[in-house]
Amino acid sequence: FVARGHRSRIVSVYPEYGGRPEWLGQNFSSELIAELEQTSNIDVCGECGEYHSFAWGGPLFQWEIPIQSLGTFTQDAHLCLDLKLKEPTLAS
Repeated sequence: FVARGHRSRIVSVYPEYGGRPEWLGQNFSSELIAELEQTSNIDVCGECGEYHSFAWGGPLFQWEIPIQSLGTFTQDAHLCLDLKLKEPTLAS
């Protein structure tokens, strides 16, 4: 996934299912994947609900989606990242 140029960020973690709060907001990288592989009692792909991700760029996208984090919130025992589209900057 990462080696093929896909871009994704963890936007929700579920601590009751093994998700760790420090994963929230991290972009997928080989280092993050290695950390997930070393974490016991989780599915590395998040298939048991440990975390959810948002794909924002990569070879399947015509353009990357420009996002920024506004902070975090909790909903239904999930720690979530609040995202919005970045405001375009005007060239001078």
